[in-house]
Amino acid sequence: MRLTTSRLILKSITHRDALALYGVLNDPLVAQYNDYGDSLSHQDIKDLIQWDLEQGYSGLGCRMTITNTQGQLLGTVGLYDFDADTHSVKIGFELASIYWQRGYMIEAIECVLENITKLLHLTADTSVLAHLDEQNVRSVNLLLKLGFTKQSCNLYGKLLTV
Repeated sequence: MRLTTSRLILKSITHRDALALYGVLNDPLVAQYNDYGDSLSHQDIKDLIQWDLEQGYSGLGCRMTITNTQGQLLGTVGLYDFDADTHSVKIGFELASIYWQRGYMIEAIECVLENITKLLHLTADTSVLAHLDEQNVRSVNLLLKLGFTKQSCNLYGKLLTV
């Protein structure tokens, strides 16, 4: 799958993205707020990508790389753990710190949400949920700008109508 915006190209992740993703996820400013830990090995990255691919094969999610028009990987945005029974899916995202404060992530997430029916087989209105560290003020503000609301301490949600 490939999606585009005026400045970005989003495409399904592959194992060819491992080295660039390794750099993003091991960026200390990114790692402080992610769920993966602060020192991922190359094997950890391969395993993560394999899990993402399996989520895609089973229809439970997808991870999209975010690249600029020059082909540099800026980060990723992913949907995962889609549950057709509860009509919910989780969203996660990371962006290399050198690209923060440029509007790339809001653009990427808007693109994913606008095209969610191309990425997942949604048959009803669906809640998109994000688990965040409350100290991650940038991500909290990003989700609020995108229309997410605080559901509980570390959980934000947005209802998408199909």
